[in-house]
Amino acid sequence: SIDRTPAETAKLEQDLKKEYASNQAKIAPGSPASCYSPADYGFKSLTAAQCGALPKDERAAAESLKNDLFPQAAGDCYYFSPPQAVEAPTKTVSKPPWEAFPAGARKAWETVILTRNQVWTMVRGFGGGAPVTGPVGIAQATGEIIDVAGWRYLIEFAASISMGLAILNFLPIPMVDGGRLAFIFVEFLRRGKRVAPEREALVHLVGFALMIMLFFVITYYDVARIVKGDSLLQ
Repeated sequence: SIDRTPAETAKLEQDLKKEYASNQAKIAPGSPASCYSPADYGFKSLTAAQCGALPKDERAAAESLKNDLFPQAAGDCYYFSPPQAVEAPTKTVSKPPWEAFPAGARKAWETVILTRNQVWTMVRGFGGGAPVTGPVGIAQATGEIIDVAGWRYLIEFAASISMGLAILNFLPIPMVDGGRLAFIFVEFLRRGKRVAPEREALVHLVGFALMIMLFFVITYYDVARIVKGDSLLQ
């Protein structure tokens, strides 16, 4: 369990209230009831008898909590019982080399597919809440991963970043390898007729300027998030 001061508990309750309300606004009508579960955020329901047995001030707070966040819920009133952090059980498995190498290759391929899907989701949802971050955000995520999961999972995180950069590098974006490959493909379609070097250089220059601008914008939001004390991984 975790020992929290009353101030820490009150802040945690306010944070989880905001998170619950924010997530509820994103749930489509007709979604399963499990999507509305207050217990996932540490809010527990009480029966009418349990509510009546509470001291007057606690009962008023429990009823107010229900009216504020759970007006449609079945419980008569609610109280806040912060979730406890638990460490997931892990175990180390040793395999002979002839089994370990194929398993590692399969794991790496699965990570590539997952990273590709994440990059594609980011590209399609850019500007609509997609998790876009830069070097500052990566440094923040690195610290959070070490604090929460330890150094072991940092290796997987670093591998995911490397694979993500590799996939981005092959996209038809100016100033990266994919941008050059796009021009080569255009020249192939034109039966070997080259694109004027000046035009290609201009495209790469414009792309470079846009990437620098995007870098500064992303860095600004990364720094603002850190100053506010928000987590990148939550």
